[in-house]
Amino acid sequence: MFDSGCTGSGSSEELTFDADQTFLSSGSYAGMWSLCGGFYMHGFSDFPVIYAGSWDGTGFTGTFDDGAGFSGCFTLYPIIPGCTDSTACNYDSLATDD
Repeated sequence: MFDSGCTGSGSSEELTFDADQTFLSSGSYAGMWSLCGGFYMHGFSDFPVIYAGSWDGTGFTGTFDDGAGFSGCFTLYPIIPGCTDSTACNYDSLATDD
């Protein structure tokens, strides 16, 4: 999720990370990512926006900026596939995506 202006309402996009430190977004944007300790950074190859954040225990939170007025907050949480229906016999309390 990213929130331009840090207003509490934002847009979301899914990112798929590869081992070669590249990623692709559900909006078809590509870029590079880096993780060092608890500090995460990524940038898109098509436009110069840098996202930088740190681990909050469940995901990464931070800020983004393109240097030209497009900036805000972001959260980045892992998608964990599984059953999210607590009444089902195969319910997974860690699952975030059914």
